Amino acid sequence: MSSAPRPLRSSPNESPPTCLGSIQFIRLQDFMSYHDVSVRPGPGFNVVIGPNGSGKSSIVSAITLGLGGDLSELKRQRSITDFVNTTTDADCARITIELYRDHERVYKVQCEIKRSGQIVFHLDEVLVTQAKVKNLVEKLSIQTNNLCQFLPQDVVRDFPDMPSHEKLFNTIRAVGDGRTNELLQELKDEQDKLESLQQMLQIKVGTFTELERKWESSTVVRNVIRQRQRLQNSLNLLGIKEKFFLFKQLRLDIRDLEKKIIDSKEKIDSLAHSKAELDQKLETHHQAKTNLELTMVEPKDVIANYKAFMSSSPSEILNDKIKSITNNLNSLTSRYESKAQQIEQLEEEIQSATQQIDSSKTQGKLESEYETLNKQLKAKQCEITAKEHLHSVALAELNALDRQIQRLSSERSRLHSEENQKMNILKQRNPDVFQGLEWLRANRDRFNHTIHDPIMVCLRVLGPPENALYLERLIGAQDLQAFVCEDPSDANKLMNILRSEKKLSRINVITSSNTSTSNCEPIPCSIQGFKGFVSDMMDCPPAVRTYLCSKKQLNRIPVFTAGSDSKHVGQKYFRYFVDRKLFVKRQGRYSNSESVSIENCANDEVRFFPSATVDDNELQSNERNIAWARKEQTKKKWEAESLTNELKAVNSAHDRISNHMADKKHEIERLKGLQWKIKDLEGQVDVLKKSADIQSLRERSLNEREKALKQISVVHQEMLAFTNKYSMAVLTLKFAGIQMEQLEKSSSQERTAHADIEADHNAMTTMLKDLETKKVTNTQAFQKIHREVQAHITFDKKRVRLKPEFEKSLQEVCPGEFTSHSEARARMETLEKDLRDLPAISQRDEDDAKLSERKFKEAKDAIQDMKAQISRHEKDAIVRGQTISRRIQELVSKIDSRFSAMMADLGHAGCIKLDQGEGPSDFKSFGLDIMVNFAGAKGNMEALSGSVQSGGEKSVSTAVFMMALQELTQVPFRCVDEINQGMDEVNERLIWKMLLTTANRYTAQYMYFSPKFPRELEFTPDIKAVFCINGALRVDLPNHFHLSNILQRMKKKRKIVT
Repeated sequence: MSSAPRPLRSSPNESPPTCLGSIQFIRLQDFMSYHDVSVRPGPGFNVVIGPNGSGKSSIVSAITLGLGGDLSELKRQRSITDFVNTTTDADCARITIELYRDHERVYKVQCEIKRSGQIVFHLDEVLVTQAKVKNLVEKLSIQTNNLCQFLPQDVVRDFPDMPSHEKLFNTIRAVGDGRTNELLQELKDEQDKLESLQQMLQIKVGTFTELERKWESSTVVRNVIRQRQRLQNSLNLLGIKEKFFLFKQLRLDIRDLEKKIIDSKEKIDSLAHSKAELDQKLETHHQAKTNLELTMVEPKDVIANYKAFMSSSPSEILNDKIKSITNNLNSLTSRYESKAQQIEQLEEEIQSATQQIDSSKTQGKLESEYETLNKQLKAKQCEITAKEHLHSVALAELNALDRQIQRLSSERSRLHSEENQKMNILKQRNPDVFQGLEWLRANRDRFNHTIHDPIMVCLRVLGPPENALYLERLIGAQDLQAFVCEDPSDANKLMNILRSEKKLSRINVITSSNTSTSNCEPIPCSIQGFKGFVSDMMDCPPAVRTYLCSKKQLNRIPVFTAGSDSKHVGQKYFRYFVDRKLFVKRQGRYSNSESVSIENCANDEVRFFPSATVDDNELQSNERNIAWARKEQTKKKWEAESLTNELKAVNSAHDRISNHMADKKHEIERLKGLQWKIKDLEGQVDVLKKSADIQSLRERSLNEREKALKQISVVHQEMLAFTNKYSMAVLTLKFAGIQMEQLEKSSSQERTAHADIEADHNAMTTMLKDLETKKVTNTQAFQKIHREVQAHITFDKKRVRLKPEFEKSLQEVCPGEFTSHSEARARMETLEKDLRDLPAISQRDEDDAKLSERKFKEAKDAIQDMKAQISRHEKDAIVRGQTISRRIQELVSKIDSRFSAMMADLGHAGCIKLDQGEGPSDFKSFGLDIMVNFAGAKGNMEALSGSVQSGGEKSVSTAVFMMALQELTQVPFRCVDEINQGMDEVNERLIWKMLLTTANRYTAQYMYFSPKFPRELEFTPDIKAVFCINGALRVDLPNHFHLSNILQRMKKKRKIVT
C-alpha cells in the first residue's frame, strides 16, 4: 500500500457537488485490489473507464458497503471478508465517503471491514451503528438497494427479469414518493387480509352447516334446558320477591323491637324509681323501728326494776316484822326467859348472814355488772332487729328467685317441646296447614277413619341429626306438609272443608292404607360401609310408612359411610347416600348412556324437624337466665342461712345476757334481804340486850311496830309509784308493740313488693338484653337481605317497594299477584315441583346441547361479522385504491411519455404500462411493464424480459428507462455499472448521446461505469472521466509519459476529456 493516497483525476479544476447527498470524495484502503486510492467525482456526469479487472466494480461495491448497504445487493462476493485485500498484512479494509452537505461541510462516512467479518462505522469521526448510517442515507434519499438508482454490474442483467411489481415499487421509491409505496403496501396487506377473510368465510360456512345440523338435532334437549332456565329464572325472581317480603317483615320487626326496647327501658327506669322509693320507705321503716326499740328500752327497764323490786317483797318483810313484834309482845314473857338463848341464836344468824355477805360481791359491783349487762342486752336487741330485717329481705328475694326459676323452667320446657317446635315450624312454613291441623284436632270425630297429622308432625327422626337431611331431601317440602288419610272419602271431605269452607289454599292431602306393610321391609345389604336404609331412620304411623316406602322408596335407598366401594354400590342401587352426598343414576332419554348426578347435602339446612330449628338465641338466653337465677338463689340461700345462724347466735347471746342479768338481780336482791335480815337481827339482839324489863321491852316493841308501820307506809308509797310507772311502761310497751307490728306488717309488704319489683327489674333487664340481642340478630339478617335486594328496591315517601322494572320482569316470567311471603313461597314450591318434574337429561347431553347452541350462535355471529368486515374492507379498498391508482397512473404516464419519446429517438418503439392484474382492486398484481419493439412498425411491442430480447436490446431498454426516470427522481446521484453490455456500436453511440443530453439537462450526479467506448465519441466540458488502471492490468508508466501532453493533443482535435 502506498504511503499517500493517489487520486484518480484528470483535471485540477473541479467544481464541488451542488446536490445534497451527492458523492464528493471516495477513498479505498486495502479494499479488494486497491491499496490506497482516492476518487473525487464531479457534480454532473462522471465516466469511469477501465478494462475488465481494473477495479471499476470495486468502486461500486465500496459505495454500496460504505453507505450501509447489504452484501446481497451486489450479488458478487459471498462473504464480507472477501473485500479485504489479501496481498497486504492489513487487518481490515477501509472505505471513506464524503457526501455533500453544504458549501462548507460534508457528511464523512467511514467503514472498516475486519478480516474477522466485523464491520465498524464512523460518522463524522464518531463511532456509530450501521443502522445510524442507514438512517442518514435514507434521509438523503440514497437507495443502494433500488435498481432504478443503483445498478451494479452483476445486477444489470437481472433488471429485465425483475418482477413487474418490484419494478413499480423501485420506480416509485426512486422518484421519492415513499408515501405512495406505503399506501400501496397497506392496500396489498389489506388485500391479503381480505383474501384470508374470504377463505375463512368459506371454511366457516362449511362448519356452520354442520353445526346447524347438530343444533337442530338437539332441539328437544334445548327446549328442556330453556324451560329449566325459565323456571330457574322465575325461582330467582320469586326468591328476590320472597326476600323482599322478609325484608319488609324484618324492617317492621326491628321497628317493633326498637319500640319494645324503648318501652322496656322506660319500664326499667320506672321499676328502678319504684325500687328507690321502696328502699327509701324501708329505710324510713327501719329507722322508725329502731326509734321504737329505743323508746321501748326505758319501759322495759322500769318493768324489770319493778319486777326486781317486787321480787324483794319489802312490805311482806315489814308485815312479818310487825307480826313478829306483836308475837313478841304476846310472848314477851316467855321470850324473856329464853332471852339469852335467843340472843345467842340471833348472833349466830347474824354471823352466818355476815359471812354470806362477805363471801359475795359488793352490791355496787353487782349493780355495775348489771348495768353493763343491760347495755349489752340493748345492743343485742338492736342487732337482732337488724338481723331480722336482713333475714326477711333475703327470704323475700329467695321467694322471688324461686318464682323466676319456675317461670324460666316452664319456658325452657316449652322451648324443648318437640311437638311445640314442630308446630312453630309448621306455623312459619305454612300457616294454612297449621290452621288446618288445629281445626282437625278439634273435629276428628267428624271423620270415619283415622286422619294423621302432617308427616313432619307425626314423623320422628331417629339417630344423628344428619338423618333429618336425608329424609327432607327425599320426602320433599310438599309431602312433609301433607295430611295422611286412611280412607279416600275422608281425604275428599277434608280437602273440601279446608279449601272451600276454610279458604286454606296451601293444603295437601294424600291417601295411604296401613294394611299393606310387607312392601316396606328393606332388602338386606352386605356392602362394606353400609349404615342402613333411610326408612330405618324414622318412626311414624304405619299408614305414613307405607306411603313413604311405596312412593318415595325410602326402604330402597341406602346410606353408606365415606370410603365405601362406590363401584359395587352404583351397580346395585339407582339412588344412595355416601357421606351426605346423594348419588342418582339415570338412563339418558335421548341416548343409551348412563349418567350419575351428585347432589351435595352437606350445606343443606334442616327446615322441618325441630333438631335444627330451635331458636338457639332464645334457648341460650333462657339457659343463661336460669343459671343466673340459680346462682343468685344459692347466694341468697347462703345469705339467709348465714343470717339465720347469726340470728341464732345473737339470740343465744341475748339469752345468756338475760340469764346473767337475772342471776345478778337475784344476787343483788339476796344481798339486800341479808342486809335487812342482819339489821333486824341486830335490832332484836339490841332489844334483848337493852331491855330491862318486860315493860321496856313492850314499849320498845310498840315503837318498833310504829316504826315498821311507817316504813310499810313508805314502802306502800314506793310500791304505788313503781306500780304507776309499771302500768305506764306496760302501756307504752303495748302501744310500741302495736306500732312495731304495724311497721313490721308494712315493712313485710314493702319488702315483698321490693323483692317483686327487683325480680321484675331483673326480668325486664334480661328481657331487654334478649330484645337487644334479637334486634342485633334481626338487623344483621336485615342488612344481609338488604344487600341482596337493594338493587331491586326503591324508597318512595318512606315506603319501600320493588322497582317497577323488577315487577315487570317478574310478571313476564311469573304472572300473578303476590301480596305475602306465603304466596311467594307457595308459587316457588310449585315451580320447584315443576322443575323436578322436568325430564331428566344427562350432564353429557346437556353439555352437548349447550355446546352445539353456543357454537351455532358463535358461528352465525362470526359469519355475519366476517361478512360485514369483508364488506367494510372492500369498500375501504375501493375508495383508497382509486386514489392510489390515480397517483400511480399519473406517475406511469409521465415515465411512459419520456420513455416512448427516447425510444423513438433511437428508432425503436416503447412504452410503460401499469399492470393492474385482475382489476383495480388487485393491488398485489400492480406492476410496471416496460414494452419495447426493435423491429420497427412491423412488429408488436413486447414486455422487456430476459428471454425475449437480446442482450443489447435489454441494455438499451434498461438505459433508456433509467434516463426516463432522471426527470422525476429526487435522488442525489445515480450509479450504473457496464449498462452497455451487448450493445452494438450504433446503439452505444446513440445511448451515449442521450446520456450526455440527460446529464446536462438535470443536476443530479450520474456515475457511468464502462470498460469501453466507441471511437471518436463526443465529450463535453461537464463530463468528468476517471480512468482505472489497477489490478493485473496496472503498469508502470515511463518517465517521459505525461498525461498533460496527451490531453493537449486531444484538445487540438476538439475532443475534450477532463
